[in-house]
Amino acid sequence: MRGLSGPDLQSRLIEFGSTLPIVFLTGYMDITVTVKAIKAGADNFFIKPVRSDELLRAIERALARHETALALKGELESR
Repeated sequence: MRGLSGPDLQSRLIEFGSTLPIVFLTGYMDITVTVKAIKAGADNFFIKPVRSDELLRAIERALARHETALALKGELESR
């Protein structure tokens, strides 16, 4: 991403209180960055090349978990 790295974007989203799921896709392996991203809440981390079906499944799972979390939060807040 030009001007802003994935981990920087993740940090900014967290600062703004975003709960959006994050799936990283990168062209190079950096174990330190990967570990930090996962510890900060990234749902998954892929190194290119990646099979499109694997990436799609990861995105679908991340969105499903996010929707479930939002529904549970709404249910708890309504009590």
